[in-house]
Amino acid sequence: MRYIAVGLAFGCGWAAIQYFRGEVAELAALAGPVLLCGLFGALLWGVRTILMRLVGRRRGP
Repeated sequence: MRYIAVGLAFGCGWAAIQYFRGEVAELAALAGPVLLCGLFGALLWGVRTILMRLVGRRRGP
């Protein structure tokens, strides 16, 4: 779950920079990219989980 949290934190940081620079006027427009960063974190977590299971299966009990 920390991958999702890191993705969302990165997305929020990016959104804050964009908002304070004045490049985006509406906060609602930044919600999509923030959610995409969180989704990317979830994807990385899923890949990690699958790889850990595959490696554990090869090594045995």
